[in-house]
Amino acid sequence: MDSGWYETGEDPADEFDVSHKLLPTEIIWIMDEILCREMAWLRGFALFQTIFTSTHIHHLLREYSRTKTWPTFSLTERAVTDDDDAKYTHLCLYAFCMATIIQCDMNAELVASQQYYEEEDLNTQAYGLNLCSTLGDEECLRQLDQALDWLQKQETSNDLSEENRAITQRLRLRRTLMLIFMHGHDDVEFASFSSQLRSLAETHALGQTLERAFDPKAYHRLAIGGPTREPASLSFQQTIADLRDLHNDFRASSRLSELGPHPSAEALQRFLWWFASRSPQPSALARAKLQAQLFSPGSIFASNNFPRLQIEMKGLLAADERAFDFEALESAPGSEAFRRANTTAQFMQNAFETVADFYRALCQNKCRIRRCLINSQEHHEHLLMDFFDSNLPDLSDTQRNSIKEGYLEPTMAWQCAWIILLGAEHEIYEEYEIGLMYRVLEDMARRAASSDARRTRHMKRPSAWDDYSVGKFGELTALSGLAGGLAQFYAALSRLGLIKFPVWCAETSRQRMWEIRLDHLSGSQNIITPECRDLEKLNVRHLNQESKRSLTVWQMLDAAEQEFSATQKFLPPPQEQENIGQAMFDLPPRHWIIQEWVDEIQRRKKVVVQARLEIHTLKRAVLPPEAGKLLENKLRPGYSVTVNIPTTAERLESDRKGSMMGHAWWVIPKITLREPQASSPLEKID
Repeated sequence: MDSGWYETGEDPADEFDVSHKLLPTEIIWIMDEILCREMAWLRGFALFQTIFTSTHIHHLLREYSRTKTWPTFSLTERAVTDDDDAKYTHLCLYAFCMATIIQCDMNAELVASQQYYEEEDLNTQAYGLNLCSTLGDEECLRQLDQALDWLQKQETSNDLSEENRAITQRLRLRRTLMLIFMHGHDDVEFASFSSQLRSLAETHALGQTLERAFDPKAYHRLAIGGPTREPASLSFQQTIADLRDLHNDFRASSRLSELGPHPSAEALQRFLWWFASRSPQPSALARAKLQAQLFSPGSIFASNNFPRLQIEMKGLLAADERAFDFEALESAPGSEAFRRANTTAQFMQNAFETVADFYRALCQNKCRIRRCLINSQEHHEHLLMDFFDSNLPDLSDTQRNSIKEGYLEPTMAWQCAWIILLGAEHEIYEEYEIGLMYRVLEDMARRAASSDARRTRHMKRPSAWDDYSVGKFGELTALSGLAGGLAQFYAALSRLGLIKFPVWCAETSRQRMWEIRLDHLSGSQNIITPECRDLEKLNVRHLNQESKRSLTVWQMLDAAEQEFSATQKFLPPPQEQENIGQAMFDLPPRHWIIQEWVDEIQRRKKVVVQARLEIHTLKRAVLPPEAGKLLENKLRPGYSVTVNIPTTAERLESDRKGSMMGHAWWVIPKITLREPQASSPLEKID
């Protein structure tokens, strides 16, 4: 601010006059440039670097700050009503600029109303200016319609038909953007948007550059507390691509309605994973719009619009004879029945809010989903501790176990699973840690499968093992087997010295990094602790409880193959997938969410096949067991083995369809075997 607006030798009279009449070709260029800077803002640049550099928009914002009414480019309306040439500026460009301002205000308000992170998602600060927040969007649409009507009349009265059509296309695009944002999913508007983008690209060359219409020093007039930054804009080609991606993201978020007014938890989770897995990553604006569909008043999570959780919680609490009477909330506040029902209802509300936080975490950007899931997991742990300490002192042991095993533990297990798998995708684990994480994942999935089976009994379903129960139990058991098999594979590689564990010291940076990445898994799960980092100790703890002896390499590889066989056993066969999918997600036949789940099953089968091939390759180099002899954990003489841990990019490249709906979660070591050279054909045969 101390640097002032004008430098030495600059003349204030040289400032661009926004009331000056512009050529239609200049207006085309200005509109395109405003779009480029608007898309740069949605990418995360500040408003003073993008939209506010437009002299026309900056003038309108300052006028609004002074008058609090609809601003204008000119001091009188005469220039607009009497001069047709001036209407290109004072009617068409004015309507476009005002629509841009109102759209930016709606965007900023939407994003700020949801859970977002300014440093990563979108900078909503206006730096002392007001984005015309008190002006109505309907009036803005009326001004766009007025400009479009005037342009239509000009088609037969002058020879600027090509330029007029180009300006018309840009005004219609701006109008469609506002309608999509205001009214949500509309097939007609989505279809027109795609055609408008094509027309925009075809007429971009008509624009005539007018650099003075954008001021690179606009930040000098704003209340900017930090260091200034250079103006930011995108190329026109990139802007078209970003507009197309924004259109596709909005259309994808609107598919939430295809789940029905009361979607099941399983269907909603899978939809959110599908949305978060889109490439490129959905913008902050699209994710905020999806959050609004989930959490705003009248949405899925508002009031009682997501009743399934309450129904299941009531069923779990009523698992024995001491069922709570929730209608007691209507009785006298001083009664014992009221106190017990009120305490239970409060716990259910806390549990419901914790679940809502879990779904909010799935609506964040990819780099933050894992961190938000960790926070959500901590909330569940606190809820679990409060539950057993004081929140519900009147619960019987049966009811306590019903809630713990039927709701809290399975939810925490799934969160832990996603945290681990996303960590593998983001490549935050070192090679020796990947096997540990898969061992934790195996334990989590196995625990969740057992708890889900107990919940089925507590809920007293009509059929103890209906398609829903079979599907959930099979999915969790298959997940446990796949993770357990990979953990055994990594354990064998560690025993052979092909993946080395470091020497631990409490003061090393490696120890500190361990705590940052993995300490959140130690808590109530009690699996990964600073004293239990060796994969072999975990194998003894989970797979060989009775004898407490270490497994040999050959036994580890055999155990891995057994786990993979169990995985294939519990994955539903093709003839049953449709029925089980309908029961699990409570969706009609051939729904696309069910197909996503079926594709995931196929991907898991492919992972099992790839892992078994690598294990078979490694077995060729390992000494086999011999009767009556002590088993040795080493390679055959003359054999050498190289292990390569593929990166996320390599894993996705090897499978164009991706895994787990676009997530490269399964890290299969690539084994390269070098056999000894035989000195003669006979030796080679032997």
